[in-house]
Amino acid sequence: MTLFAQTKSTNTQKPVTLTEKGLYYPNEMLTTEVDFKLKSQGKRKFSLEFNNTQSRPIVIRIYDIIGNLIHEETVLKKGEFKKTYEMDKEKTELFVVKVSNGKIDKAKSIFAIPVSSANVKDQ
Repeated sequence: MTLFAQTKSTNTQKPVTLTEKGLYYPNEMLTTEVDFKLKSQGKRKFSLEFNNTQSRPIVIRIYDIIGNLIHEETVLKKGEFKKTYEMDKEKTELFVVKVSNGKIDKAKSIFAIPVSSANVKDQ
């Protein structure tokens, strides 16, 4: 980036180049990734798992297909989290799960339908 500075003695403009030597961030800002796994467990049933590596609250929000918030909870515990959600009262089988650590939000969708053994591939 080039800027121009005016010199006092000659009253002319002289180009000035700005260089960036480095940016320093606290480690907390660099490790704010939010990642989680969703797995269908049957009709309107799915599991959520993640690892809370920081000691900050994790907010879980589950939405139906048209965007209505149908469940919300806050996880305060540091470490591994695994929970199965049964959404029997809901009419949809497609859900959006949003996980937030206060700085970063990540959303994924899950189609919670029964998985037949014929559709399961060996891993």
